[in-house]
Amino acid sequence: MAEKAARAILKQCEDAHFCPPEAVDIHQMRIGYVCHAMDSIADGLRLRKLSEEEVKQDFQRLLEQRDSLRARVAELEKELSDALRQVAGRVRQNERLERRLQVAESFVAKIKGGLRDTWKGERKKLRAAAVNYRSQRDIEAAHHAHLRAERDAARADLARLKADNERMRAVYEAAKTWCETAYVGKPHPRFPAYPGDELLLAVNAVKFTAKEQDDGTA
Repeated sequence: MAEKAARAILKQCEDAHFCPPEAVDIHQMRIGYVCHAMDSIADGLRLRKLSEEEVKQDFQRLLEQRDSLRARVAELEKELSDALRQVAGRVRQNERLERRLQVAESFVAKIKGGLRDTWKGERKKLRAAAVNYRSQRDIEAAHHAHLRAERDAARADLARLKADNERMRAVYEAAKTWCETAYVGKPHPRFPAYPGDELLLAVNAVKFTAKEQDDGTA
């Protein structure tokens, strides 16, 4: 095809008398060189076309890789932003915890100092209270011993009074029986001024008095 084009160009040149006839051979040689050059150019163009297709394919593949890499970079940026956000949140949380820890440590130090002073004062108060309690306990023990002695004496007096009461009750019952059986309406042998019925009334009065005393004792 290139040769035909070259020969057509040469024919046009001959028809137009652009070159003399003796230069036809030279032109034919040049036509050969031109044809060879045009064939080389055509081969280069074919190679270039193939290279362009490969380049397009490579470029498309590179574009796809670029898109995938961009997507991956976007994912990594998102993960990095999330991680940075979490780290910032943890840093803020750690700062808050450190501030709270400092406040708590200062508060604990104040409490320890206050408790130490308070405990010293309370310990002194407790020691004084213990000494006072011991002295009061000794006083109360002596008082309780005195009360126990009084209670024992009162129990002895009560037993003695009960014995006297029983003895007086026996005497009263005997006198009452004797008065009711022997001397009702008669003068008493030991007290002739009192007739028997008046003596009985006197004995009953003594009985009532003794009963009232027993009730008050009980």
